[in-house]
Amino acid sequence: MYKTLLLSIFTVFIVISGCSNKSTYSRKPVTNIQITPSNKIVTLGNDFTVNFHTKIKEGKIKKIDLLIDNQIIVTTTDLDFIKSFSTKNLLPGNHTIQTIAEKTDGVKASNYSTILIASDIVPKKSSFKIVNTYPHNPKYFTEGFNFTTDYFMKVRATMALPI
Repeated sequence: MYKTLLLSIFTVFIVISGCSNKSTYSRKPVTNIQITPSNKIVTLGNDFTVNFHTKIKEGKIKKIDLLIDNQIIVTTTDLDFIKSFSTKNLLPGNHTIQTIAEKTDGVKASNYSTILIASDIVPKKSSFKIVNTYPHNPKYFTEGFNFTTDYFMKVRATMALPI
């Protein structure tokens, strides 16, 4: 009887100690990245703005690193901040904006967004004029064109292959 009572008390102790409201793991911080302009396309030479907002369920923030293309641009402890960027040192194409938020207990979380830097060079518009057409065998097709820059631009078919 004494053993049964002792076993029951031990079992109740294990169940009570295992059912704690407190989480045994630390939650990761979450950073929201909002880019202006909202379509995330900026012409080379123009600036863009990034708004960062970090949420933490428990604990304190140690640091938040802001990276563009894997290079640290800013390190802060502010949960909310806005940063303006110039595109003059960026090449046209997609660029990755990343935040790495780290809490004082060592728990880290990353978030990513991309922005497209469009070229500031306006393409030269070209036009064409059909000078002549010739009958052809429909079993053949044109593989490519040859552009020459004579006084008048001429386009000639370079290859015809059977289908």
